Amino acid sequence: MDPGVTGGHGQGPRTPGGEELVDFAASHVLRIMGTYFPKPAGRGTTWHSLANQTGYALDHVLTRSRDACMVIDVEPKSLPEIHSDHRCVVATVNPRRGQGGAVRRGLRAAQRARAAGRHNVAQLNSEAKAAAFSAAVTEAVADAPRAAGVESLDSVEQELTAALRAAADEVLGPANGTRKRLGWQAEHADTLKSMAEARRQLAARQDLRPAEWKDARRRLHAEQRRELRRLVTAWWDRRLEALHSGRGMPGRAAIEAVEREAGLGAPVRGRATAELLASDGTTLCGHEARLARWREHFASLFAEESTGDLAYIAAAVPQRAVRPEFDATPTRAEYADAVRSMKKGKAAGEDGVVAELLRAGGIAFHDRFFELVGAC
Repeated sequence: MDPGVTGGHGQGPRTPGGEELVDFAASHVLRIMGTYFPKPAGRGTTWHSLANQTGYALDHVLTRSRDACMVIDVEPKSLPEIHSDHRCVVATVNPRRGQGGAVRRGLRAAQRARAAGRHNVAQLNSEAKAAAFSAAVTEAVADAPRAAGVESLDSVEQELTAALRAAADEVLGPANGTRKRLGWQAEHADTLKSMAEARRQLAARQDLRPAEWKDARRRLHAEQRRELRRLVTAWWDRRLEALHSGRGMPGRAAIEAVEREAGLGAPVRGRATAELLASDGTTLCGHEARLARWREHFASLFAEESTGDLAYIAAAVPQRAVRPEFDATPTRAEYADAVRSMKKGKAAGEDGVVAELLRAGGIAFHDRFFELVGAC
């Protein structure tokens, strides 16, 4: 067996031609999939020699190594509509076991990478943590260069940003990278994990025939859907009862509270949509006919030349006066107002620094950063 090229279920000794095929597959990062699935004696051969009454596996299915997980079975079959002394090699492929899983794994890896750069800024609500973070930033920016007399302001910005991140790593620690779960998901997290593990075990099974595997997957998914429906219904019933009894709400108010919590709401009531008419006044039916009418309308609208007086329009529209004070260097009070007005809970930029870290940076950090703003 050649790891990464062949499995452990080959048919008999390997011929010189088989050695060349293995070398070819290894040089092109391919796998010979027929050797990965066990077959009874004689079932894996594709050609039978009448001279010595011996069967050989001469025909194979080769796939890229990254796509090998999509192949769930390879079996030689005798098809009456194909006139050949070789048996056809039929591969059963399930694309959902291949690229889709790779994409999901890539997305989860990217999510973990982004989470690794975030910090637990919720700890800044504690006065002790905020004071410790401010002290760590003050110590970190002590050796940072000042904006005055420096040729490249980018280096100053990078030093200040690095000081914020270093202090956050030391005091706050990384953020919890797990995504927020709904109420019923958090309550039944162990059940969801066991369901996911059951699906993974079924996907990894190779001892089932394709029809048996599909039937087992269908039964498992139906059973898990019934269980999830039962869990969600029971959770919402308990939630509605708690809102109704614990808050003293009437029934309708409790239902509306549950709908708001679930992200639902009453439909928006607006005016009824008028019928779209053709150029001859008849009512249009069908999506394509409506699109064609809109194209016709805008084509005729933009084809007409404007008859408006541009000079009158320019004189009628009031012009804003030029305010030269906007070109002046911002004051420290304006800088402080801008920092205080930064919203919390927003995503970080390319530097990975969120508004909470900037607001809690301390006096020494803001002195340096104000100098940088004034020098820009």
